[in-house]
Amino acid sequence: MSSNDKQTEWVLGLHEIAQKITREKISVVLQDLLDFTVERLHANSGSLSLRRDNKSLRITAGTGTAASFVGSEIIIGNGVIGWVAQNKEPLLLRDSLSNDSRFKNMVKRDDDSRPASSMCWPLLTNKELVGVISINRNPDQEPFNEEDFSGAGLIVSLVSLMVDNARLSMSQKRKMLELYDANNLLEEQKKQIKKEHSERLAIEQKAAAELRHEKEEQVALNRQLKEAQEQLLQSEKMASIGQLAAGVAHEINNPVGYINSNITTLEGYIGNLIQLIDAYENKASTEEIDKVKDEIELDYLKEDLESLLKESQQGIVRVKQIVQDLKDFSHVDESEWQWADIHRGIDSTLNVVNNEIKYKAEVIKEYGELPQVECMISQINQVILNILVNAAHAIEEHGSIIIRTGTENESVWIEIEDSGAGMSEETLGKIFDPFYTTKPVGSGTGLGLSLSYGIIQKHNGRIDAKSELGKGTTFRIWLPIEQNK
Repeated sequence: MSSNDKQTEWVLGLHEIAQKITREKISVVLQDLLDFTVERLHANSGSLSLRRDNKSLRITAGTGTAASFVGSEIIIGNGVIGWVAQNKEPLLLRDSLSNDSRFKNMVKRDDDSRPASSMCWPLLTNKELVGVISINRNPDQEPFNEEDFSGAGLIVSLVSLMVDNARLSMSQKRKMLELYDANNLLEEQKKQIKKEHSERLAIEQKAAAELRHEKEEQVALNRQLKEAQEQLLQSEKMASIGQLAAGVAHEINNPVGYINSNITTLEGYIGNLIQLIDAYENKASTEEIDKVKDEIELDYLKEDLESLLKESQQGIVRVKQIVQDLKDFSHVDESEWQWADIHRGIDSTLNVVNNEIKYKAEVIKEYGELPQVECMISQINQVILNILVNAAHAIEEHGSIIIRTGTENESVWIEIEDSGAGMSEETLGKIFDPFYTTKPVGSGTGLGLSLSYGIIQKHNGRIDAKSELGKGTTFRIWLPIEQNK
């Protein structure tokens, strides 16, 4: 076979191996490349080493060598392969190396394991060392000659290109894997960001929902607070009316008393009538029925029944009238803002509370000229009632209550002064606190002045108090003539 035919055969074989680079592992391709080279050069063994770094090579393929040989490390500059790597020059060896100073650091081997001849080439790309390929023949073969060395040089150049191509392919695969990993990491990060965004959005939505819920609860609580304030106001009004009940109790007790007595009598009459009905239902004789009539005094019963019912109806009408009078005082049906006569409100309140005051104090009126005031008159009446009742309670035996009124700028004022026991500064500082009272347990709710303070504030006014122990107390209520819309 001619030299050209050999080279063509080599090129075709190497091309076939090159097709595996993209399909097979790099280690498999390099082993196939070494096997092909050893076979075509009629050698017994060989090795292919790749540069690991600037100081060493790693044997990546071996043919006809011990299994442990592949993967071992060769220091650049040591031994035949190290020398070729360091000098980047091919080497043909046919004689003993013991006398060659270039290989004084080479590891000593038995003569049986030492090849008879070797060819070793640096694998270069752009003058840069890629690796080293070494081909060996045993003593029982004809040693390599210059013609073998020269003829294989061109093929080794192709092997260099293939090895470099394999390294580039390996680098590309590694970079593709890195890129794939980076892309996967990016996808994971995107998923994580999306998840975090979704979680953040969910948290924001939850927070918004909680905020809406809190606002709704706040609105509900404000509504409940308003309702509670209204209930407290109404409760205090009822409590005040309860305090006044002593003055009108006899007016209610009389009709209620005889209504109760009449009901008891009616209960007995009903029992008697049932007894008579039972006699008729049992088909008693005429004599027996007449006997029952005599026993229950039927004629008197019929006359008294009519009288009892008429009397009870009159009592109910009387109670209803008393309740209506109290309702008229409290103006329950007038809960809107209106222009009202403050003096008329004070007078009506004095009439209602008269029985509470008349035995304790003389009421002196010192009214000034007042215009109509925009207010909720029933609530103002309640404030005046609370102060008047407290004034009466503060007077131990008999004293006076002076009511003064007047105007100043755009406001009116109402002053109520009593000659009662007065209060200390400490007590005076607490009188508007809810549930605070100086009265005995069961005699007051402690809400009167607190609610009065709230009512006056609601009217955009103010309530002042001054007191001195042993000399009495004075309250002054300020109200704007017209409310700011």
